Amino acid sequence: AEPDLENNLQQLSFATISSPDLPLPLYTCILAGLERLVVAGKIKGRHLEQLVKISTDLMTEWAPVSVIPAVQLFLAAMYASHPPSANTEQGHHHMPSPAAITDPELLMQMMEQMSILFDCVRRAAPQEAELLAEILPQVLIDFFPASDVVNRVISEFISPGQPHPALLAGVLRQIFRAAVDQDQQGMLTEWVLVSLPNFTRRSPISHSIWCLTCFFIAASANPCLQAMFPHLLYRGGSGTGGGGSRSNVQESVITREDRRPAALSHDERRLFCLAAVDFYSFLTDVKLKQKFRETFESAAEPGNPYADLLAALEHKEESQS
Repeated sequence: AEPDLENNLQQLSFATISSPDLPLPLYTCILAGLERLVVAGKIKGRHLEQLVKISTDLMTEWAPVSVIPAVQLFLAAMYASHPPSANTEQGHHHMPSPAAITDPELLMQMMEQMSILFDCVRRAAPQEAELLAEILPQVLIDFFPASDVVNRVISEFISPGQPHPALLAGVLRQIFRAAVDQDQQGMLTEWVLVSLPNFTRRSPISHSIWCLTCFFIAASANPCLQAMFPHLLYRGGSGTGGGGSRSNVQESVITREDRRPAALSHDERRLFCLAAVDFYSFLTDVKLKQKFRETFESAAEPGNPYADLLAALEHKEESQS
């Protein structure tokens, strides 16, 4: 019977793509075929759940060059098995927030699956990482409220072993924008303040300042500072020949830690202070302002950018008094 034939062919395909000795052309061909079947609604129920599990295994077990086809199949299966649902109130000017996942087991399972995407970005070569980082923010926003994923995105960005910091900065910015659009500015502010000590403890200080500037601008509602974000990514690669694609930018940021001297340019210091003061100016709680200042007071030394920032804050408050 035809249903039995379809079932047998699906199971044969599942078993074949799990083979470690499968030639790459055949591997990509079978995955593309399965992806089309998922999109067409031909794979459902337990077979779809089985395919999600297989695709997550492929994303972690195959070489990085083979990850993209597995990611495509994984995302097709995820969107088919868990269609994103949003609160869509007509006339509401904010971005609709995905419906909260109330089943703890399902939430944990989906978070683990999304964690694999972050691992794929970390393991991938520059071109593959750029492609994955391009789609990652929208995937996260489709399935989770920003409050559920902002911690993971921050953790990936500040991770000392992150090989693609500029790409993660772009992901960070989009998730921060989503948090603001979902009326979660308070939550975002708290996460920024909690994360600051992780940046000030990093070395060299040039890389720390670059990360902090990305962080503050990503969280800023100031359109002028937001417009500086692409420029900031290119500035991260100063001295490397600059220009080029996003992948060239992120590669230059990776290598700047070894090639940049400890001293920062005047423009880098100024942009850092502008972004930090802008964030500070939006803090309304006195305790939060004190926490912000204490973080940088603990890292300030004569002549370093953190001392510049404290001086700028003091000057701003004197001018307002």
